[in-house]
Amino acid sequence: MDWEKRLEETLVEIRKRSGISPAIGVILGTGLSHFGENLDQLTECSYTDLPHFPAANVHGHPGRLLIGEWKGRGVVVFQGRFHYYEGYSSLEVTYPVWVMKGMGVRAIVVTTAAGGVSSVLDVGDFMLIKDHINLLGINPLWEIPFEKREPRFLDLSRPYDRDALQMGKRLGKRLSISCKTGVLGAVPGPCYETPAETKRLKRMGIDAVCMSTIPEVIIANYLGFKVLGIAVVSNMASGAARHRISHDEILTVMESRKKILATYIEEVLPQLI
Repeated sequence: MDWEKRLEETLVEIRKRSGISPAIGVILGTGLSHFGENLDQLTECSYTDLPHFPAANVHGHPGRLLIGEWKGRGVVVFQGRFHYYEGYSSLEVTYPVWVMKGMGVRAIVVTTAAGGVSSVLDVGDFMLIKDHINLLGINPLWEIPFEKREPRFLDLSRPYDRDALQMGKRLGKRLSISCKTGVLGAVPGPCYETPAETKRLKRMGIDAVCMSTIPEVIIANYLGFKVLGIAVVSNMASGAARHRISHDEILTVMESRKKILATYIEEVLPQLI
């Protein structure tokens, strides 16, 4: 089955469940699935209920789609994402972004748990993403036939919207939330970095590192979305940490920050569009 037909069948099922046309989309990363449950006119379904939708297999990614309204704006929320290290293709990893385009979304908030590389970051900090370095070794645009790709060569000089970034910084001050800014790096995973790799990431100018997110941002830029990126520092990267890193530790930190992030997103959305 071709890509366009798969997308349309997914969208038909979503439209059966909700008549809301969202203008804003939110993708929630590991352990951060709290925002969205207070939306007005809320519709909720599992990813497994949607045809052709990938399954979220990683603990901390519930795999739920939420659609509703927040302060008069239609919002779609993806509680959980997909990763290359799970065996998914780049198009499958970015499937929610394509779905959002078909729903009429114009701006997205992407969130991720990330290991802190920069010495100015602390566990629990919010890092507003100002730029990124893709070390995944894969680009999702490769899977779009070259003759169908438009634009064929994508400008990423401003992958994250500058006005949204400045708004996010002001909002952090108003809410007394530690919101720093920095460069996000993405590595394939599923291994956490070695101490030597962390040193290399730091020399490259990376402030925090994850195993996702950047492919979604690439496709979001390709599709013309405004993007605000938020990394929540879940741990210090190997070499900076004083103990071994575990997924359970990351989930514990995210559990302590998810309500604060939800409050932050609730304040962000009305100002994004």
